Amino acid sequence: MLRLDWNLVFTIINLIILYLILKKLLVGPVTGIIDKRQAMIKAQLDNAAEKEMQANNLKEKYEMALLHAREESNTLVENAKDRAKAEYEQIVEDAKKEAFRVKKEAEKSIAAEKENTVRELESQIADLAITVAEKMLTDQTGKRVEHDVTLYDQFLKETGDTNAADIH
Repeated sequence: MLRLDWNLVFTIINLIILYLILKKLLVGPVTGIIDKRQAMIKAQLDNAAEKEMQANNLKEKYEMALLHAREESNTLVENAKDRAKAEYEQIVEDAKKEAFRVKKEAEKSIAAEKENTVRELESQIADLAITVAEKMLTDQTGKRVEHDVTLYDQFLKETGDTNAADIH
């Protein structure tokens, strides 16, 4: 039958003891190192996922800030354009008013100058008429001739009508 050999029993016992010792000294620490390594890798993956989520949140915030900045800059540009247009229109309106004022002053100045010129011309014409009338009314001896008075009146009448028509 079966015969039991003590060497076999000791070998089995030695194998069991060796297994327990290896399990205790080798497999336990190796398993612990593997568990620690897995925990560390899991923590790093969780940390990376958290960092990625934070990066995505920051990216969204920056994109929103950039969009807001673009909208604000567009609003500022539109406001600046509106202000510039209003200022341009105001400047044009002021220039038109100033041009109208200058034109009116120039017209007044021209009318006054024209009036002064007309007065001067009338004065000169009157002086000439008087000189001509004196020459017509006096003969070469210096005596006044009465029959030329009617000629003088006619001259003044014609000169006055011509001047009045030319002046006005």
